[in-house]
Amino acid sequence: MHYGFADRQYRTWNFNDEVLMKIVTAFVVTITIAFILLVSFAYSGFYDVSARSPHSGFTNWLATMTMHASIKRRSREIAVPDLEPR
Repeated sequence: MHYGFADRQYRTWNFNDEVLMKIVTAFVVTITIAFILLVSFAYSGFYDVSARSPHSGFTNWLATMTMHASIKRRSREIAVPDLEPR
């Protein structure tokens, strides 16, 4: 009995050309519709981006987390000066 890698049998997907074209077409149509909806939403002006209204909790968390990660990454290369008075 051999239990090595070569002895394993894997399931293969047997798509004919027609099924594969339907899958690819559905994927392309879905991505296109999502893009059109995203651009339409951006140009609609529906979302308030002004500084007068506060951010949602998720947006605030994401901006804060991104800011801290960016500062942490870029501050690694900065040498801390000697702050002791002489």
